[in-house]
Amino acid sequence: MQLSFATKCRIAAYSIKNSFTKPTFRGFNPNDTKGLYVNPNPVLDEMRRNHQIFFCPQIAAWVCSQDKKETFDMARSDKFSLNFSDWRFAPEPIPDDEQNALEKLLANLLIVLPSADHMRIRRLVQPAFLPRNVVKMEDAISRIVDEALENATGDFNLVEVSKEVPLKIIAELVGVPTNFQREFKGLAEAILATYMPTEAPDPALAFEGIRIVKSVIQDRRDNPRDDFISTLIQTADEDGDRLSIDEVMAFVASLLTAGPDTTTHFINSVIYTIVQHPEVIAELKADPSLIDNTVTESNRVNYFAHSGGIRFAKEDLELCGEKIAKGDMIKFNVNTANLDPSVFPDPFTFDIHRKNLKDTWVFGAGSHFCVGASLAKTIGRIFLQKFLEKVPNPELLGEPKYEKDFINRKMTCMMIRSHE
Repeated sequence: MQLSFATKCRIAAYSIKNSFTKPTFRGFNPNDTKGLYVNPNPVLDEMRRNHQIFFCPQIAAWVCSQDKKETFDMARSDKFSLNFSDWRFAPEPIPDDEQNALEKLLANLLIVLPSADHMRIRRLVQPAFLPRNVVKMEDAISRIVDEALENATGDFNLVEVSKEVPLKIIAELVGVPTNFQREFKGLAEAILATYMPTEAPDPALAFEGIRIVKSVIQDRRDNPRDDFISTLIQTADEDGDRLSIDEVMAFVASLLTAGPDTTTHFINSVIYTIVQHPEVIAELKADPSLIDNTVTESNRVNYFAHSGGIRFAKEDLELCGEKIAKGDMIKFNVNTANLDPSVFPDPFTFDIHRKNLKDTWVFGAGSHFCVGASLAKTIGRIFLQKFLEKVPNPELLGEPKYEKDFINRKMTCMMIRSHE
């Protein structure tokens, strides 16, 4: 998101003022790549018990860290929005007739649509993610993962191995020709950059990426196939309502908003967790049916984000006893919800045999539950399965390295040694 110098000054003044007038918690520093990023659980536990809401000046946002039910209910509330235009510091909207192709696309992403339009799009895209359709993707997912794991030999950086996997899978899903992967990646990066309040997107490749995806969509409308885009185009409700080409394009962009980035962090979290538990690796070799549980439990006990999902207050309200102003940013902490001992006894213990892993909160809540969750889980399962086939006896070589990120504990390096 492009912010002017004046807006950045206003944000700084707002953060300084609130750091003196609102409750804060110095133990939580989302820029602490050598502390919070490496071992977040002691801080998260302290937050859940004693700092259920506080203002974090480093991200100019409130952080809410209640127990799971309270946090989940608030994140689903219609008092909060996911639309950055509802942020008190959001730039003025660009008039429709002045928007370029990327800006028009961003204005129609699933998460920013009015409620009725949002639910209509969700209803029409859901069939593309039914289990029978996700199963069709497994061969392609396996092939892409196998190609990535060719580099998992000797001492290797898992982050380098995994980083392109989700984007390549989405490109294959959409039907982007392999010789246009660079443009598709440019589109993904430009979209993601607009959802980082401190970053400005580079649209250099994005416009070409949009053109390429639209050409694929047009081709599938004229020449339907048994594939993802054709399913999106052909699906109709009982009234015959279908998605337009522009709506299919906007949904592909919505997948790129969080899909590649989030799924990469998801994969890294799983591998980081299991390589520290050789006893679990032995169990998985003996009983591969436990892999799904392992993927879920890994992200419960070691969730990759540092401060939760973003929302914006749509009105003045009170939250956990604190007055929240319209336009304030709130981050509902998924991490603390997943470490709630009333839901997950002995919450800091990695236990792939928990009976209630369906209660783990990883893919959003309510009307904003991730429509691609089944695909992300499938990617995580296949990656872990293939990883253990390729690297049956992995050894973690020191703690991972991280870089500062507005949302995630973003790994840059996780060195693993492959033992035969």
